[in-house]
Amino acid sequence: METVLRIQINLLCIIILFVAADSVRRGSPGHSNQRSLDLRLFLPFVYSTIVMLATDLATWLLDGVPGHAARAGIYAANMLYYAFHAAPTSLYILYADFQTNHSEARIARFMRPLAIANGLLALVALSTPLTGLIFAIDGANRYSRGPGFPAFAAFLFGLTIFSFVPVIMGKGKTSTRVSLTLLAFPLPMVVAAVAQARFFGLVLIWPTATIFLVAAVLNIQRQRSGIDHLTGTANRRSLDETLENLVKGAMSGRCFGGILVDIDDFKIINDTYGHEVGDSALEDAAAILRSAVRQDDFVARYGGDEFVLLLPGAGSQSLGEVSGRINTLAALHKASTGRSFRLSFSIGSALYDSAIDVDAGSFLSRLDSAMYVDKLARKSARR
Repeated sequence: METVLRIQINLLCIIILFVAADSVRRGSPGHSNQRSLDLRLFLPFVYSTIVMLATDLATWLLDGVPGHAARAGIYAANMLYYAFHAAPTSLYILYADFQTNHSEARIARFMRPLAIANGLLALVALSTPLTGLIFAIDGANRYSRGPGFPAFAAFLFGLTIFSFVPVIMGKGKTSTRVSLTLLAFPLPMVVAAVAQARFFGLVLIWPTATIFLVAAVLNIQRQRSGIDHLTGTANRRSLDETLENLVKGAMSGRCFGGILVDIDDFKIINDTYGHEVGDSALEDAAAILRSAVRQDDFVARYGGDEFVLLLPGAGSQSLGEVSGRINTLAALHKASTGRSFRLSFSIGSALYDSAIDVDAGSFLSRLDSAMYVDKLARKSARR
């Protein structure tokens, strides 16, 4: 009965993860390299967990089944199970680090040592039928742990502990919600790993990983519902929700500022170079704006070629500094990217004032008026 339950749990987890992976893959817009790398790290994380569940399922199905075919099958299942055992945690480390640091260079530095560690572990696992180091199969085709299993388990436990590092080190670089979601993997996994190593027969590690991955998928889908698929910034729906929350907070004395940015001569870029280049201009503009603000600031595509930045806790000086960084980055854009077009922006900024702004809409109108004044001034300066 216990074996049947273990098989059912593993099979259910496999089905859930295939559905989750398909949901993420189908919903991916794939417009930016950053989101593409994000997906390339997350999906292998899901699929490697499916491999672990499938090989674990096979070991329970074949354990104690008589015959040479069953014996070959249980050896193969256990070899694969241990050979790939560190892969999900290694991929999680890369995924978590990218979520917190957003650096492809850091991922490249992590990949080499993790690949070496996984390769050595796979060699030990694949040679176990000859050495009996990690596991053994007796004459009745029943599995038992080998003398090297404690060392193997200690290595995996250490790797899981190490997976806390990117989340803890990047705590100030990402939102609290993202940090808590990422911690939802290593914390339960440590508990599950200790329990499963101590009590043989428990099925905890990979079902626990499944729970985390489902939670992560739900979080990804929730984020996507508020994201503009072209630029990767927040969309109008997310902007409205965030601005409403900031307005409510302002009633309690929490200040915030806003900046409305419009791409100068965007229609000329579209008409001259085509809509594909126009899309590139929007993506580049979004990248500049994200680079100009703090981690906790909010960047949204307002519509067309306009973007809104919301800066919680900002004062007049902060608004001026961000506007200055936007103009500096825009001036460097063409030389640094080799684009055929030049980006420049008209910028309107203001602090929310409940005495003037009766609601979120009136604050946006004030930003729009300030931006229009800047646009007229820039046109006059070019004449």
